[in-house]
This record gives sequence, structure tokens and C-alpha cells, in this order.
Amino acid sequence: MDARSVERVYDRYARIYDRVFGGVFEPGRAAALGGLQLRPGDSVLEVGIGTGLCLARYPHGCRVVGIDVSHGMLQRAARQVRVRGLRNVELLRMDAQAMAFQDNSFDEVHAYELLEHLGQQGDIWSFFGTFAEIHRILRPEGRLAATVPRWDSMWAWGDPGHTRVINEGSLAFLSQEQYRLQVGKTPMADYRSVWKGDFEPTWTGFTEHNFMFTLRAVKPARL
Repeated sequence: MDARSVERVYDRYARIYDRVFGGVFEPGRAAALGGLQLRPGDSVLEVGIGTGLCLARYPHGCRVVGIDVSHGMLQRAARQVRVRGLRNVELLRMDAQAMAFQDNSFDEVHAYELLEHLGQQGDIWSFFGTFAEIHRILRPEGRLAATVPRWDSMWAWGDPGHTRVINEGSLAFLSQEQYRLQVGKTPMADYRSVWKGDFEPTWTGFTEHNFMFTLRAVKPARL
């Protein structure tokens, strides 16, 4: 879906999102967040922050920026900020595929139940473009934590709002080392003419519904 379509859908969802999805997605988010160790002074970006379900999990000593294209979702997140007195949180309306941040701005980027809505399966330009933006704004050794639907879940393609499936194989295409090891030896296609970033998977996991992963930004890339 394009940004405008996502915005319309989630503006409508804003009032009921927590009730419908809060408990369902909690195990995956908790597992992904639990594998990271934020330090005081670190800067964190949550892309597609929605209603702010994860805000209470970030340490108060960190700077937290949350972005979303949905005004309705951001209103709900702003309410969480006010109620919890979170002075370390800034909320911005922004498209995840064209982020207005300088290079090397964040120690961690979090993206929960977001990536399956961006681009189209088979569109390599949108796939690598999304991860290139995240790689660009992460500092060297920065981490991306994400959750997406399991590829074998009936909801991965059954949900008409999902446009992409990401699995463990997808992550190989983000590692320059995997290209070196596998191209010409396995069926792995060579997209190095398109992909100039570099991520290294540091953890993967599964729940009943979700695939969770964390990636380390390798900078400079091992081109």
C-alpha cells in the first residue's frame, strides 16, 4: 500500500487498534525488545509507532522518536505520552520510506507489524529502498528490531492489507557477506548492483503468529 492508503486504513483503526491487536502482538514485541540493551543517552526511532503500545518499554534515559503516517494513530500515542508523563518522547508525522532524519541519527530502529505493509512482493526497489533508509539513519553497529507475520501463517497473505512477506531468507539479501558466500553456489540471486547497504542478523525468533528479528548495521558496508 502507498502511504496515503495506509494512512486511511489506520486512521479508521486508531480507536480500536489496542483492543484488537494489543494482546495478539505483545509476545512478539516483548521478545524483540527483550533482546536489546539500550543505554542511557541512546536515541531510538520507532517507525510506525501506531498508538504507542511500546512506549512504556523504552528506558526513560533514552531519547525516543516515534513516527507514523496516520494522524489518528499519533493522537492516540500522544495521549499515552501525556498520561505516562514521558518527557523523552517526540512524535512526528512522517512516511517510513522517506524519513527526514540525518544519516547516523539513531542507535536503534524499531518496526513492529510495519514492514509487511510497505512496497510489493517482487518489487526489489521498494524492498531495498525501505532497508536502505533504515540503514542510512542507523549509526554504525546500530540495531534494527522488527516483527512481521510468519510466512506460514494464514494471515501473512490472507490479510488484504499485507503486500509483502519477509522471512529468514529475505534477511540474507541484506548481508554483503551472504552474497560473497552464496552467489554462484546456491540459488541466491545477486542484487549487489542495487543494494549498497549491509546488515548482519543477530537474532531471529518465532511466536505462533510472528517472525521476529534483529539486524546490526555494518558501516562501512562490506562491498
